[in-house]
Amino acid sequence: MILVIGGAYNGKKEYVRANFGEEYFVIEDYHKSVRELCEREIEEPKLLAAEYTKKLISSLLEEEQCGENETIIICDEVGSGLVPMERFEREYREAVGRCCTLIAAQARKVIRVYAGIGRIIKNEE
Repeated sequence: MILVIGGAYNGKKEYVRANFGEEYFVIEDYHKSVRELCEREIEEPKLLAAEYTKKLISSLLEEEQCGENETIIICDEVGSGLVPMERFEREYREAVGRCCTLIAAQARKVIRVYAGIGRIIKNEE
């Protein structure tokens, strides 16, 4: 599993297309999935997103061990900049950060893309 992170509109998808072949399964805009999960759950949106992410990671790692295509997860970094005033937006930011932390811990590679340039920040090959 590979995690590709970076700010919005910094060329993450283009970087993945240019540097990885068709043999990879790509999950784009993971932050949007986290947002949808947070919008469903009123009480503890961060917990729901974290549980979903743990199940996803487990499933993806199991598939990769069975010889399925390796997965690339692309996610925006949403935690930089000003802290939002709205409670939901703060919790959503935290949920994305926690989910990316869970993914990065299990990923064999983490790449941060800024201005279309990828920098490997974790590599366990």
